[in-house]
Amino acid sequence: DVPARMQAKGCIHGTIDWKWTRKFFYGRLRRRLAEQALLRRMKAADEAGEVGKHKAMVRECIKTHVEDKRPRLNSLGEEPPDAASSASDDDKMAATIKRDHRIADLLEGSSESDAQKVHALVAELHRAHIRHAVAHLVTQDEEAALEGFTTAVQGLSLGKRQEMLNTLLARMSSSWALEGKSTSAPPVP
Repeated sequence: DVPARMQAKGCIHGTIDWKWTRKFFYGRLRRRLAEQALLRRMKAADEAGEVGKHKAMVRECIKTHVEDKRPRLNSLGEEPPDAASSASDDDKMAATIKRDHRIADLLEGSSESDAQKVHALVAELHRAHIRHAVAHLVTQDEEAALEGFTTAVQGLSLGKRQEMLNTLLARMSSSWALEGKSTSAPPVP
């Protein structure tokens, strides 16, 4: 079929002038490969997580860290910003291509700043997965969870164990205060 017919049937989102095709598809492919690589990293960090949740996190990361003020063509699953309709299609195409490359740079961690942003996203997802798993284990068998925690911390240095204990007591004290219980923690042996 011709592009106009494919667009009418909903098979494609739009047509591209021949002069822009190579640049556009290179930028879009680079962006999509970077998105898929990040989604694989996120899945490894949070195996039980939902792909839809991970995709939403990637979109939020892009929205937060990639400036988007220029008029551009619609991207998949995105709403374009309010832009002056006077911008030419060439200007929109150039802005779209530039934005796809900027997103790919961010997700690939091309700069140290971008790498830190992506690492923080994956690390927080991993921490949330561990928090959820530990909370789930505690609700299954409190005694076994306590024994497991005791066994796990035995391999840590005395200083690290004390730091963990102090952090645990501080967080429990604030939790008890919110519940209206005594704010004093039990004495540390």
